[in-house]
Amino acid sequence: MTLPIKSVRLLGGYREVAGLAFPLVLSMLSRTVMVSVESALLGRVSIAEQGAVGLAGALLWPLLVACNFSGMGVQIAVAQAIGAQQRVTCGSIAWQGIYVSLLAWLPMLLAGLGAPWLVWLSAPSPELLAPTIAYLRITLCGALPSLLNLVFIGFFRGLGDTRTPLLVTLGLVVLTMLLDVLLIFGLAGMPRLGITGAAWAGVSATAASTVVYAGLFLRRGRRAGLLPRARLPFERALCWQLIRMSWPIGAQGALELGAWTLFTALIARLGV
Repeated sequence: MTLPIKSVRLLGGYREVAGLAFPLVLSMLSRTVMVSVESALLGRVSIAEQGAVGLAGALLWPLLVACNFSGMGVQIAVAQAIGAQQRVTCGSIAWQGIYVSLLAWLPMLLAGLGAPWLVWLSAPSPELLAPTIAYLRITLCGALPSLLNLVFIGFFRGLGDTRTPLLVTLGLVVLTMLLDVLLIFGLAGMPRLGITGAAWAGVSATAASTVVYAGLFLRRGRRAGLLPRARLPFERALCWQLIRMSWPIGAQGALELGAWTLFTALIARLGV
């Protein structure tokens, strides 16, 4: 029986592309709103802390993108495995991304411990030094959940599922803003921490979302036949293949964001 032309849905049409892209746009917008709200809250504490969080973010993101080159690689490799009807490989790819992220966290940890030197290198005005160092140290040392989240996001997006990362991101944004209010101003019995409270809010909320992602990853992987076992061993060949595919993406992002970092560092020298 021949179906009517109107009932035939073409794969790769604009509706399918829009359905995949719309959650991505909302995720990016929600994170932008979160950063803006955090900056506005810190502006009520002091102008120096508001400027410090902007400078710290400019120093942080190139490092995060450069070290987290595995997230986009996982997305590409998982999509290729799905297209090649190699579903069992998807879980192994994600686990190799997790192992790479554990290794990538080490330079970020070292950068966090060396935060005073990193901030001093940007030579901001004296008022920005202490708060920028405090925010950057906490965020860099606690960056492992962010690295793992990008791997899980790559896994789901590689499957063509952009809604799950959107829902988790929205929960992350709401929790971060709630903790920002509590820890920055010391409400509901919480200590008043200012910019360090903002840093701890971001790290804590991100860690909570990592737990959610891990649960969803294991559940989805086992039910869909993508993960034969809950934990898969390290595979050197597959891990190296993932690194070779991913590092140019991380290098490109770091270079692009590095230009913004240089611009922000120059502006920071003008004063608060």
